[in-house]
Amino acid sequence: MWRRALRERYRVKVELEEILLDESNIPEFNQGRLEGKREKPIGRQRLLLLAGIFVVIALIFSWQLFTLQVVNGESYRIIAETNRVDKVAIIAERGVIYDRRGEMMAWNETDVTG
Repeated sequence: MWRRALRERYRVKVELEEILLDESNIPEFNQGRLEGKREKPIGRQRLLLLAGIFVVIALIFSWQLFTLQVVNGESYRIIAETNRVDKVAIIAERGVIYDRRGEMMAWNETDVTG
C-alpha cells in the first residue's frame, strides 16, 4: 500500500505555480535529479513510529543498565574487588652510555647489599 502511494507521489506532475523559483532557474530543471518535485512534511504516523522506535531502544538500554547494576551488581562488585594488581618494583639493567668522545657517562653497578 505504501509503495503505491510512493509511486503515485512521484508520478504526479508538478506545475510551475506550485514551486517557488526564480524564472531564470526553470529551464535548468534536471528531472534526473528530481528537481521540481514537491516535498511532503513528515506525517504524524511516521513521526509516532520513529518516536516509538526511540522509546523501545531507550527501554532496552534502560533494562540492560538495570540488569547490570541491580540484578548482577553484587557479583560484578566481588569480581572487581578480587581483581587487584600487585605492585612489584622491577629494576631494569641499563646499558652503558658514552659521549661523543667515547668516555663513559653512565654505567651499571651491581648492588652488593645483602
